[in-house]
Amino acid sequence: MLQNILMQPIDFLKISVPAVIYMVQNNLLYVALSNLDAAFFQVVNRLFSDFSGFNYIFFATTLS
Repeated sequence: MLQNILMQPIDFLKISVPAVIYMVQNNLLYVALSNLDAAFFQVVNRLFSDFSGFNYIFFATTLS
């Protein structure tokens, strides 16, 4: 495994950058949950999910 990482650093970056972004996003969600009311957090979190899905549908159809 270490040999694959050292031989293909670009592939390693392609995997590690989204993983780090996902980790930071999850940590920020925990911070938001500790500072916001639970109902408000659920509504905002749902809006982010819907907006992400809308962006995926919108950009996937225009870029394909």
